[in-house]
Amino acid sequence: MLGFGYASYLINAEWWLGADNALRLTGEDTDGESVTMDGRIEKEGSVMLETPYGNRFYFEPAERPASGGELCMADLEGAWRMSAGEAEGDEFSPEEMHMASLLNIERWWSDDEGGYNLHADYYNARLLDMDAPEYKTEKNLLTEKLDEPLMYGFPNELWSARLYAEESDTEFRVSLTDRNTLYLQQYDAPAACTAIYTREESLMPETLTQTMADEPDDALMFYWRDPPAEVAKPLAALPVTVLENGGENRLLLIGRWYETDIQFCTGSAEQNADGTLGEWITDTVLYEGTLRIDEPQWFSLSIPEKNARLCLFMKRPWDESWFT
Repeated sequence: MLGFGYASYLINAEWWLGADNALRLTGEDTDGESVTMDGRIEKEGSVMLETPYGNRFYFEPAERPASGGELCMADLEGAWRMSAGEAEGDEFSPEEMHMASLLNIERWWSDDEGGYNLHADYYNARLLDMDAPEYKTEKNLLTEKLDEPLMYGFPNELWSARLYAEESDTEFRVSLTDRNTLYLQQYDAPAACTAIYTREESLMPETLTQTMADEPDDALMFYWRDPPAEVAKPLAALPVTVLENGGENRLLLIGRWYETDIQFCTGSAEQNADGTLGEWITDTVLYEGTLRIDEPQWFSLSIPEKNARLCLFMKRPWDESWFT
């Protein structure tokens, strides 16, 4: 449903027909919140629906669209996990090939265009059975609708989408066979390979989401040292930043309520007279970057039991000083 300042759609919706041709359409929006639209069946057989914002829409009877016509670009939004792959006619599971891949597509508001654009983050990991897996990450990919199928004989006959980076040759093509199944092809790869993705509730597994729900509301970030397999495996596609060669531990950091700048620094800690930890004296900055809201990042290092060898600094955009 599109209207003045209003853009949304309903999923898992049900029709209810009352007396005097009154209609009610109840369902969920993209955030899982309940939404109700009231309307009526007109005398000529058309349907009127009124959005929660007071916009009215009139629909006339029409033929069922061609395959793919019931889907649109808005259906691409969400978190997607690779569930299978196809190469030269053979299908394989990511586990069989020791690989993992995630695709996250979000709506971003554009003041220039006065509406939303879709942006995509792509994560891929290979050789997960080796000591040094290979990672490929592409962030902030732009999207473009194409009025052509992904490939010959594809069930969605009407459209596909191009994911691309303006400053590189990276390019993917994606399409949907239904709202929860996405096909992806990489166009800058030496050999054609089709990856099949399934819609997820979130990039983060349920165990992680439930654990984070118990954290303080004003926390700058969430961290978990060596999380269990039910947390680590679903996030295997995310790259690992090596802070220390041969690191024995993996640290998972997730941005919370604000974008947070972070630094990992070597050095030493001064001790206060009462034996508590004092100021950290930095020798070298090993890593600096930014944690976005609800963005998970992996770091590899060895965490000592007693004397600290690294310090993590964190700061929100408006803070003048760093927290440690």
